[in-house]
Amino acid sequence: MARILVVDDDGFSRNLLAEMLRALGQEPTVAADAREGLQMMASKAHDGVITDVRMPGWDGIELARRIGMLPDAPPVVLMSADSDFDIHEEALRRGVRPASFLQKPFDRVGVARILRLMNDGEVTAPTGASRPEVPTVPLAKDDHPDWLTGARGPASQLSPARIWFVAWRRQASGAVIVRGRQATTIGFKRGQIADVAGVPGLLASRLPNVNTDNLTIAVGSAMAMGISLDEALGGVALDVARWSLDCRSGDVRWDPAWAAGPGAIPLPGTPPRLLTEVIADVPEETLMKTWQAVANSRVTARNPTDVPSDRWGLDPQALRAQRLASGQAVQALIYELSGGVAARRVQALRALDLLFRLNLVTLAA
Repeated sequence: MARILVVDDDGFSRNLLAEMLRALGQEPTVAADAREGLQMMASKAHDGVITDVRMPGWDGIELARRIGMLPDAPPVVLMSADSDFDIHEEALRRGVRPASFLQKPFDRVGVARILRLMNDGEVTAPTGASRPEVPTVPLAKDDHPDWLTGARGPASQLSPARIWFVAWRRQASGAVIVRGRQATTIGFKRGQIADVAGVPGLLASRLPNVNTDNLTIAVGSAMAMGISLDEALGGVALDVARWSLDCRSGDVRWDPAWAAGPGAIPLPGTPPRLLTEVIADVPEETLMKTWQAVANSRVTARNPTDVPSDRWGLDPQALRAQRLASGQAVQALIYELSGGVAARRVQALRALDLLFRLNLVTLAA
């Protein structure tokens, strides 16, 4: 028998769920709001929490965030009449990685399923940030004229590569600024990268002994070692693309006031070409191993209809992956794209990998 806390401001729904839990052999306790629920948890240990999301005062996501900060946080199930995709996205934007979801109106079968997942250890405690990072710009609305000017958010949710795409598409001048343990600046002049500072290991793939984050030094070192200017600039462009895809920490923003100084050297290559090359360079074994770890996850698209062919420059395979991603398992998506041919299966994996690193696809357990 497990002690389960039910938090819901609607008395009928709260009592109905408590009765179902009792009938399924559990020991329910009830609270009418999030603050009362947190107080009850402080006075008595609970094995799990099922909380409504839409409540006055602290909502269920805020309650989950605070529970996730506790030293021995129990698993939390978010409950709502809204779709699980919408709730999951809202929770992530507010710094909470939710554990599981119960759809309203619920029934005995749905409640039993949640209890079974709890019992099997498949529902975990939420992770709650003490300072939730919330992007100020809707990630899927980058066609709005003001999107680039106000682009700001954590790198975990707003990829520098995505801002790069928008700047390139609009032929904009300014800079992507990433502030973490060190400051990184990627400057643009009419959509082309014009200057770089703070990207570690420029030309690392060509010059293993040169570990610099300065564009001028990297290019100069390459030329001193007999590499042509075009090859050096191409190598730096690829390293910047790798960094922009892999960056997942720090705060990202667009600075429209940045201007390239005299003698700035534009880097060759457009985002679609460079990022496609980066993904193509990932060894097949690494790619398979990365996605094997999430083979049982559900892939959901942030906005399945928001990728016209002229926007991201993705190839048809990647576009199809993006449109099919919502609500399908990774294996089913791969099967749909591969047709049993190994080469096409790897192509599908590369498409998924690119979409995932651009924050266009997110994984939900």
